[in-house]
Amino acid sequence: MKKNPFILLCALTAMLFALTPLPAAHADSPVTSTNFYEAYKDEPIVQKALQAGGMTAELAAYLADKSSPLALRAAVINAIGWDTEPTQRAEAYAQQAYGKSLAAFKKSELRGDERFVIGYLLAMDDYLDTREAERWLDDARQLLPDSFTAALIHAIVQAQEEMKVAGWPQVWKTVADVAFDPDLEMDMRPEAAKIIIDYMVLYSDKKGNQPLCRRKPPYASNRGSRL
Repeated sequence: MKKNPFILLCALTAMLFALTPLPAAHADSPVTSTNFYEAYKDEPIVQKALQAGGMTAELAAYLADKSSPLALRAAVINAIGWDTEPTQRAEAYAQQAYGKSLAAFKKSELRGDERFVIGYLLAMDDYLDTREAERWLDDARQLLPDSFTAALIHAIVQAQEEMKVAGWPQVWKTVADVAFDPDLEMDMRPEAAKIIIDYMVLYSDKKGNQPLCRRKPPYASNRGSRL
């Protein structure tokens, strides 16, 4: 029987991981340690987000623009970053992009991509309490069912809360269920997805128990997006 080389690679990775101590980065968290904007640093809007370190009128307008690629909007939010204390960037975004407070929004009037932006901003605003962010992102994921970006960012934020109660293997499984889902449309740069998965695999158990390796991750295929 012909063996799948990807399965063998996964098995080898699992064995090596089981013998390797967890790095210091593992003490961080899914939301704060997945710096996938690095894969988009060639984009001027991401460079502006890095320089700004907060919400600006230009960034808000880009994030609210329906024509802006979802993955690139996610990279902008990722590049704006987070702080050790809660911030109000989601509120600043609402004020600058829509001219009203976040509390005045009705989710039912917002597109899936708009809910995604607000949800991810909320997660970066307060990574220690991402419950509200996860609800926004879950709504967005339902409205954008084919989007790898929407599903993966939602999974990261969902895993952030699970890390507190469910244990590290569940954190990895939540993200792996998305990372290895062949039915999702790969609307994120493969390099960006790899940054996320390379970090999140640190949360898998140390027994080499990674059954999801039987499927090839979408970001490893030739249909990866350059958005």
